[in-house]
Amino acid sequence: SARFLRIPVFLHESDIVPGLSNRVTFKWAKKIFVSFPKTEYFDPTKTILVGNPIRKELIDGDKKLAGDLFDLTFQKPIILFLGGSQGAEALNDFVLNILNDFLKEFELIHLCGRNNLEEVEAEAQVVINKDLVKYYHPVGFLDEEKLKHAYKVADLVISRSGSGSIFEIAAIGKPSILVPLPSAAANHQAKNAYIYSATGAALVIEQDNLTRNFFLEKINYIFLHPEKLEKMKEEALRFSKPLAGKAIAREILEYFTLET
Repeated sequence: SARFLRIPVFLHESDIVPGLSNRVTFKWAKKIFVSFPKTEYFDPTKTILVGNPIRKELIDGDKKLAGDLFDLTFQKPIILFLGGSQGAEALNDFVLNILNDFLKEFELIHLCGRNNLEEVEAEAQVVINKDLVKYYHPVGFLDEEKLKHAYKVADLVISRSGSGSIFEIAAIGKPSILVPLPSAAANHQAKNAYIYSATGAALVIEQDNLTRNFFLEKINYIFLHPEKLEKMKEEALRFSKPLAGKAIAREILEYFTLET
């Protein structure tokens, strides 16, 4: 419609693999904004690397408020496990299977999904050792206000690897383990994850490899090497582009300034 009405078209692609609509319409775009270097399909000479815009409010979390909100003990490293809205059941099942081993060393904020919370809480009550209950904090949903505090207090984030999640985690400078959604279109989550992990900011564990021993070995290794954690934080911040929204706005305004 914009093409026929001679309205300038600007595109932003959040993932390493463009979605169908962007693959169809990029030829008419005045400018193409991308989140990752070497985004597939597009001619790199026609793209502008800006990153993926994030909600800037997510950077302003508070550890004390997080402690009150989630009833944290602060006696162990705190892990934020973001199950995601898609494929959360597989991740929730994994958490429950390793819960006791996990809680021996870590405190866990577990975002399991609104529709899954009641079931997860019920199963956790059956499997969890009573002396470890205080270290487990399942939640169904985190709005922006709660999520920013959870991000702030986390020593490590475990997440799916949609572009939005990656750029939020990077902006707050948190080490992460990414578990790509296997059913993601064009396998874009795995490609996002591996491009990001190549910076040193994250580890990638494919869902098929998400086994008790392998996972615990990886996470324990990270926390046994503080220099590894610090390096991951540094690389996350280096990768982040918290001013992506402003960069896009500036490029669009520049276009109209030159046109007029």
